Amino acid sequence: MFSSVTNKQFRPRTSVLGPNRNESLPIGTMAFVKEHLGKLGLEAVFEKMKVDGEPLFPLVCAIVPYRSTEDHSTEGCERWLDSMEVVDELGIRGKVSGRTLNRAI
Repeated sequence: MFSSVTNKQFRPRTSVLGPNRNESLPIGTMAFVKEHLGKLGLEAVFEKMKVDGEPLFPLVCAIVPYRSTEDHSTEGCERWLDSMEVVDELGIRGKVSGRTLNRAI
């Protein structure tokens, strides 16, 4: 009645595999951080700490998920924030420099 299942080994479609520009984002971690920092009332606290330039709350919401899921490098976080998807998700207005991230930390 049941047909036998054969195990076929498929070969790669390309002879040389290489990296591509696909990036994954920790959307769940980013949403968790934004929601819980907001529930704790830290958005208002961060708002008072920095008045000029990029707001501090979105930077914190970027740094915490990045350092939790990706890497512990500020330079890596700066490169990660070059992605339009990340910037749009966090509501960051412009380019974020490593110096700005170090100050936020």
